[in-house]
Amino acid sequence: MNENYSNQVGFFTAYKEIINNSFSLLVKKRDILARALLIPFILLSIIHYIGKIYPNINSFSSLIISIIIAIATHRILLKEEEFPVKWGYFEFGSREFKYLGNTLFIGILCLPSLFCLFIPIIGIPLTVVICLILISRMSLVFPAIALDEEMNVWDSWNNTKNYKLITFFSIIVFPTIITLAVGIVYGLVINFLVKVVSSQLEILYVILDLFITVLVVSTLSSTYKFIKKYGFIEKVEEKSDEEILINEKDGNYNVSIPFSLNKTFEEIKKELLCQYEELGFSNIVINKENLWMIKNPQKDDSYVSLSIGTNKFQLETYNTNKPEITFI
Repeated sequence: MNENYSNQVGFFTAYKEIINNSFSLLVKKRDILARALLIPFILLSIIHYIGKIYPNINSFSSLIISIIIAIATHRILLKEEEFPVKWGYFEFGSREFKYLGNTLFIGILCLPSLFCLFIPIIGIPLTVVICLILISRMSLVFPAIALDEEMNVWDSWNNTKNYKLITFFSIIVFPTIITLAVGIVYGLVINFLVKVVSSQLEILYVILDLFITVLVVSTLSSTYKFIKKYGFIEKVEEKSDEEILINEKDGNYNVSIPFSLNKTFEEIKKELLCQYEELGFSNIVINKENLWMIKNPQKDDSYVSLSIGTNKFQLETYNTNKPEITFI
């Protein structure tokens, strides 16, 4: 976990926060979840009954519906604004394809761990543990995809590096325990009702599967929300030495111009003078070999400056128009 946060509250408090948040979100948004998942539920019911006749159609179709359910659940639980679909959500577009693609990609990344199966005695459990660790570390990509946020499996891996234990327990251990507990208990009850009351009650199996899927997804959503709350690791993009970087804040500009563009200090000064003299910047307050600044006598709080840094020229403007140099 994040070291500072870990020192303050510890693993169990963090784990409690995630689990409590999982259930509180489900309770808070149960109505919109029930309405939005109506169509996926109907489709799962149809697939369930068709699967008795054509078993091969069941697995892949159920996977597609599960992805739709997962994305809808992530979006409902994590987005503050109200979910746009009131009754019955069903969509399979670029977001869903990306979700499916990452599911398959993580599966491929787990394949090398199968070599551990050849290790005597501990081969099987070791393989399972390695696969589960990989899945827990990379799974943050799924709620990010559902929210249309930029993240890939490597970003997820980096963002969970300080939360290895909590992600393993909240994404793998807890959902597994809940799935087994709920699945076994209610599965026995449903099996009894189907045999004693009516075979039509098999629809309860679909409801049970849907409930378990939503519950598992909710713990992943809460884990994502928790880690994001305490700060994702920012991606640092490498910038080309030949790239002009323009930063703007409150209408003020800071421009880095690399030497590799073969522009001289005097050439840039001349272009700046042409633009800003028309705006009243007639007072050259600094005119050195490595620093130049002009100001507007009518506006003491505005200026344009040009300096020489390491491998670049640094152009700054304050309280005036954006620089309009020809090569920018």
